[in-house]
Amino acid sequence: MIQHYLTLAFRNLWKYRTQNAVSIVGLAVGFTCFALATLWIHYEMTYDSWREGAERTYLLYQQNNISQQGYEVMMTTFVGETLTQAFPEIESTCYVINNTSILKANGQEVAIPYMGGDSTSYRMFGTPGMLLAGNTAFLYRTDQIALTETVAKRLFGSTDVLGKEVDANFGYYRGKRTVCALLKDTDPHSNITWGCWAYIKPSEKMDKETFIYMPFNTYIRLRPGCDFKAFCRKLNAYKGEVRNGSISYTKDFKDYRLVSLKQFHYSPVNLQTKLKFQYLILFAIACGMIILCALFNYLSLFALRIYTRLREVELRQVCGSSLRGLLALFGTEYLLVLLFAGLIGMTLIEWVLPEFRQLSGVEGSLYAESLLYFIGVVVVSFLFLLPLVVRSPRPKLAAGRQRPARLSIFFQLTVCMLFVFVISVILCQLNLLKEGDAGFDRKHTAVINYFPSEEAYEAMFTGIQQSTHIDTVIKDPLSVLFPHGSYSLRQYDAIDGSGKSESFLCFDINEAFLQFYHLRLLKGRLLTDKDIDKALISETGAKALGIDNPIGYTLPKDGLTIVGIVKDVHYNAPTVPVGPILFVGHENHARSSSIIDAILIKYKEKKWNALKMEVDSLIHRLNLDSPKDRPTLFQVEEEYNKLLASEDLLLRLLGIAALVCVLTAAFGIFSLVSLRCEQRRKEIAIRKVNGARVGDILALFGREHLWLLMAAAVIAFPIGYMLMKRWLQSYVQQTPIFAWLYLVIFVGAALLIALCIGWRVWQAARSNPADTIKAE
Repeated sequence: MIQHYLTLAFRNLWKYRTQNAVSIVGLAVGFTCFALATLWIHYEMTYDSWREGAERTYLLYQQNNISQQGYEVMMTTFVGETLTQAFPEIESTCYVINNTSILKANGQEVAIPYMGGDSTSYRMFGTPGMLLAGNTAFLYRTDQIALTETVAKRLFGSTDVLGKEVDANFGYYRGKRTVCALLKDTDPHSNITWGCWAYIKPSEKMDKETFIYMPFNTYIRLRPGCDFKAFCRKLNAYKGEVRNGSISYTKDFKDYRLVSLKQFHYSPVNLQTKLKFQYLILFAIACGMIILCALFNYLSLFALRIYTRLREVELRQVCGSSLRGLLALFGTEYLLVLLFAGLIGMTLIEWVLPEFRQLSGVEGSLYAESLLYFIGVVVVSFLFLLPLVVRSPRPKLAAGRQRPARLSIFFQLTVCMLFVFVISVILCQLNLLKEGDAGFDRKHTAVINYFPSEEAYEAMFTGIQQSTHIDTVIKDPLSVLFPHGSYSLRQYDAIDGSGKSESFLCFDINEAFLQFYHLRLLKGRLLTDKDIDKALISETGAKALGIDNPIGYTLPKDGLTIVGIVKDVHYNAPTVPVGPILFVGHENHARSSSIIDAILIKYKEKKWNALKMEVDSLIHRLNLDSPKDRPTLFQVEEEYNKLLASEDLLLRLLGIAALVCVLTAAFGIFSLVSLRCEQRRKEIAIRKVNGARVGDILALFGREHLWLLMAAAVIAFPIGYMLMKRWLQSYVQQTPIFAWLYLVIFVGAALLIALCIGWRVWQAARSNPADTIKAE
């Protein structure tokens, strides 16, 4: 009996091979994307779940509009000490530097993540049995270091490394260190990983006297049972006197926030994430919609085929076939389609797995979980099949034969238009952010910085000056606008009596700076090199002062007179509100320690690659190739676009999903129309005998699908508008959702339907009615 069912199933699959192939491919692609997206989500949500106390461990960060992403995670070690004294809810705190280091030893050089911290960080992030050999002197002495097994083998070829020396480069902290301990390799599924561990001693003078920037992360572990929300409210309300010896000052934590260690990796605070977590969820939902489209497509075809096989079904029932037998008959064919889709899906997963791992960082085997997802898809699919078999077709149901096809077309058109609408709005928003006015010129501009010596700086400037690929080169700029260069922070009180105060980002500038960046003057005048006690203020800065016309106003703290208002400069991520800025006039003077090591370049159009090759050659000639000496060349536009990397990736992923969905819908509509033409061939023939022309029959089918298209538009466009309006609210600059966008998408969908149904209906309408009626 099973062999009989399989034979019938293969015959029916081959009979409708085109329609089945479209459904199988659509299901396979949808399943692949959905499985990988959900696996990625699960992996992101389980970071550090194995670590004891991770649910009570939090990273402290500060929310501000100064940094490019709107968050600052670097702070001084004295922050944690102050919080421990002020809040009994805190069990322990620690400060760490978790960054990338370059180690040299035994003729080898490796770049690895390193952990910089003392015994408090070891107690918080260490695991039982982590110390394999040696002692913990690396937690107290700046001349000691611990290596993990893997790093020890890479540097020395074995784990017998105790007492050996390595040359360590920890940024500000460089020098030779002796290996005093061997550590177990860390679990890569963690936010805190390391290849070596060393004690980084903070600068006591700078770190203890003020809360100025230091490159440390502060972690807090709360006591068991502590109310996290209540603690956050208490933290934000805290304001007290901080004393360190003879020094005292007031500090508040109103802008400080906490993010759980288990949630950090997929939180906005993580600047290393390649795709924002909410975008990943959106992509998973889109992939689920692809599966539903393909499933609806196949189910509607399957239902129409059951109606086509009505006589066969009734004969089987007369001959004693039970409901179980009918379910086995149709279920075998249905299961074969799902199995073929699963096999193709698994093949696609194997094909894209290397790129997926590189993009997501997911480790380990994916096939077991992928198989579970596939079993879930099969179970859900059979739940859709049961009503079709249980309510087996009867003659009295013939009038409803078109209902499954119409529902399927309506659903697929709705999803397709929703996809296209969402992608169109994202594309418009990205175009606005990349091509719109950011308040300064970023086209054809570059910056070179980080020079090891003044001699290297002068030699590099002389070499670049001789290039034929540049229009302008500026030496000794007082500031660099983007990427973030030298700036200062100044606090100013509003003068409208509100009592508010704002931190202003202040750039020292001169005429060369203004000519290079072309700041957009809105009111007043620009600065000259003689205006050493004058300043320009941004739009947001003027609002922060609470004065309608700040031109001529002298800031009381430093005596700067405002002479002009410039357009806001978007120097940070597009989701971060622009903070107030002051551009302060500064006299030109000889190069000194107060001048930043940077060279500003404005290159000729389409000459970026040539300039880049020329700079690389110059660096090689000047013997600046080593990582610690090599200057960095930034293309400003490229660096600015990096802030939109997550949106670019979302657009590509949704573009793939939309393409698959549109193709599945197009082929599905064509298959449904072909099957319906075959079922209605007698009706078409009778209409032709009664005088209907080809155009009348085309109009008949066209009207049916036009109504479906209009109904789909009524559902898709409002949902798309609400989704994208909410998405756009996260951006400072927002593209309008143009009315013509709806019309273009609707007309495009109408043309797609016309292409899908036109040829097949035209072919059926031109057939000889006599042959059709004779065959019936």
